[in-house]
Amino acid sequence: MTTETERYKAFLDYCDAHAERLPRRSYVELADLYEKAPVYSNLDRTLYVVIKNNLGNFSMRHFHNSPKHGSTNDFSCRFGVENKERIRAHHAEPTECGTTHCIAGWACITTSALPLELEHGSELVAAATYYKNTGSCPDFYEMSKDEALDNLRERAGL
Repeated sequence: MTTETERYKAFLDYCDAHAERLPRRSYVELADLYEKAPVYSNLDRTLYVVIKNNLGNFSMRHFHNSPKHGSTNDFSCRFGVENKERIRAHHAEPTECGTTHCIAGWACITTSALPLELEHGSELVAAATYYKNTGSCPDFYEMSKDEALDNLRERAGL
């Protein structure tokens, strides 16, 4: 297991490596975000189950219609609905983008990191959450849906 310092450094390395697509943040802001990132056991296992069981799927339509984004389906009972109007304004038009970026969104939703996601964006918050909890982060863009699901299953030890 990596130390907290090693996980934090890995998060900063991730931010540096992907600076062209991440919101610009100072190291002080990144440190604050990392500190606020939720602690969540079995993150990969939870996301694998959500996506595999079609509760989440690899569709931004599913992510954006999630409980935290204003849906009222049965799944919403597990997580509740917060800041409904802010969320709808933040995510106006759900689309299918051909990536597995929604892993980041589901990481924010399942760990109750939505207030951070609204402020910093799902990739940055999910990366902070992943590094804080696991010491690594899945690729949100370069894998096919099948590769991403296999990756989550392997990361979860299933």
